[in-house]
Amino acid sequence: MLIIGGGATGAGVALDAATRGMRVALVERDDFSSGTSSKSTKLVHGGVRYLEKAVWNLDYSQYQLVKEALKERKYFLQTALLPLDKWWKARLTIGRAPIANHAQVTGLTKDDHGRLCGAEIKDLIAAQDGGPVEEFTVRAKCIVNCTGPFTDSIRKMDDQECKEIVAPSSGVHVILPGYYSPGKMGLLDPSTSDGRVIFFLPWQGNTIAGTTDSPAPISSTPLPDEDSVKWILGEISQYLSPEINVRRGDVLAAWSGIRPLVKDPKAKNTEYLVRNHLVDISPSGLLTCAGGKWTTYRQMAEDCVDAAIKEFQLSPSPVINAPRVSDTEVIDDGAILDGSCQTHKVRLIGAHGFSRTLFIPIIQHFGVETEVAKHLTESYGDRAWTVAGLCRLTGQRFPARGERISRLYPFVNGEVRYAVRHEFAQTAVDVLARRTRLAFLNAQAALEALPGAIDIMTEELGWDCQRQDLE
Repeated sequence: MLIIGGGATGAGVALDAATRGMRVALVERDDFSSGTSSKSTKLVHGGVRYLEKAVWNLDYSQYQLVKEALKERKYFLQTALLPLDKWWKARLTIGRAPIANHAQVTGLTKDDHGRLCGAEIKDLIAAQDGGPVEEFTVRAKCIVNCTGPFTDSIRKMDDQECKEIVAPSSGVHVILPGYYSPGKMGLLDPSTSDGRVIFFLPWQGNTIAGTTDSPAPISSTPLPDEDSVKWILGEISQYLSPEINVRRGDVLAAWSGIRPLVKDPKAKNTEYLVRNHLVDISPSGLLTCAGGKWTTYRQMAEDCVDAAIKEFQLSPSPVINAPRVSDTEVIDDGAILDGSCQTHKVRLIGAHGFSRTLFIPIIQHFGVETEVAKHLTESYGDRAWTVAGLCRLTGQRFPARGERISRLYPFVNGEVRYAVRHEFAQTAVDVLARRTRLAFLNAQAALEALPGAIDIMTEELGWDCQRQDLE
């Protein structure tokens, strides 16, 4: 199985298929979760609008959507075992599946019968390094399209005449200082001035506010428009004390994400948007998994792999000698992998040894600051030991390790090294935006941290002056 797209859905499909004993590869044009998956409201919830329609319209189908999302929320808690307000990205293990970011699909290949049998891939990092661009072909019995807003571009590689199914919608968020909200309490208003839902939530020491919902062109780098930013600030000002003036200058960061709402190409009325998610197989065998929401990515992946097994006669099997994700012989991570879907039980990297007091032995052993230790354990789980060990000595009595890459936030230099060595980080933006969340939390702080991050990555990856300038 070859999966195109490394967001939440693509990673979920890869994990599901790999833990069913299948041979899997995944490629992502940019970085993992660089698109819609990293630009959400950071909420794992049942669906406010779904619940409202279920109650007021007595709509059972809307109730089912809420029920499914809440079931998936329970699985989030079981498999992550980390505080969900800190667990900002799925630090997934995809078994022994080969995966590659910054690898672009440039074309699909078909056999003599017109069935898809592979894809042509271009290595984008080689070009950034100033070397020859490497292109290669990956052969696969099943090709899965998990590219979110870019779903139609892959579908048209398969069939130029296919009708577009994505109806893109833009969602803008802004980040404000932490003093705008209580540390452990959020606010939701489903009845704003124009009927949209707005969230006002504490997030990693700051406050996140959003979101908008308006038609938008598909772009790999969507930018927040000023009108949307002003609308959000105007709405949230109504929830604050009258003496508090919400200023445009208080916005520390802002971003726009594209929601890939989809239409069913096989429905009688193809203009209706799919309420849940879509799993579709083209005549030539392109399997598309699209729509849905971040909360239900695991269920989307399960449905997608079930469809692939049926359509392509794939053979799931027990996983023999599964990787020891727990880094211990005490726990056999492969014991439950019997060939059926087990992603509701597969615990993520870092979950096995996490506890709410783990930060204490981290402080005692490495001499890092309390805020840093809490951040590392809540973001990496038991892998905090590895990250802290990659922090260089400061030369001070305390903190002995853990030099911050920004004085305002608890992100430390060891995280940059860990991102390169263990999490496929290939660019400075990969680190500052998606391995840490600094770029999303404070744009100016990320710019100030950029030179230091580039220096560390140069040590790790051997960049020359040209590549450093590019970064």
